[in-house]
Amino acid sequence: MTTTDRRLLAAVAAVLGLALGGCGADARDDPDPAPGASDPADPDGGVADPGLDFTATVGAEDGAVRVSWTLRNTTDGELLVVDGIPRVAGAGTRYDPTLAYVTGRGSGILLSQRAFPWPDTDRMAWGQAPRVGVTRLAAGRTLSRELRVAEPFERRQPFGDDLGDGPVALPTDPDRVTFCLGVVAAPYPPALGLSTDDEGTTIGHGNAAWQAQTQLCSDPVGL
Repeated sequence: MTTTDRRLLAAVAAVLGLALGGCGADARDDPDPAPGASDPADPDGGVADPGLDFTATVGAEDGAVRVSWTLRNTTDGELLVVDGIPRVAGAGTRYDPTLAYVTGRGSGILLSQRAFPWPDTDRMAWGQAPRVGVTRLAAGRTLSRELRVAEPFERRQPFGDDLGDGPVALPTDPDRVTFCLGVVAAPYPPALGLSTDDEGTTIGHGNAAWQAQTQLCSDPVGL
């Protein structure tokens, strides 16, 4: 092998080495993104349905899911209906009964107007419990609501998109949707944080609300 041949071979090897090294660096610097965590299953707790008269209609239409529900208070006391989802309104907050929380439930989507428990984690901290709007429903009275949630769904959960194990993602190809409504019967525990101000009547999310709440849910509807 001549000196010229040796120099040519060395140059080719150097070029290949740079190319291979570059590929390795790219693979380390730009790994495939890990899939998002799923919403955790609901913990135990809550109050059994005392026999409330609740009906909900859930249907997919024109790139959205429409929910209509009616609740009649068949108890002898007042109910708090958890139906006000917070949204920014100017410099304040409004609690909107036409909105829903949007979370994953297995391979489906759960739309809800309800209280959520504190996330079971020691990796995150929240300064105070987020709040949710409620409607007072006297004994014998009826309340009806309608809401429309556009597709593709965007996750909405009162404690945010990271519950301690990394960003939470909705199912990528959900196959069904369910709606759940939360109600709390009197007498209300002090830890519920029930209060009324210029923005409306609210309670705090958290374990007190979770334990005092009854959830009324529709049947799953295919998407």
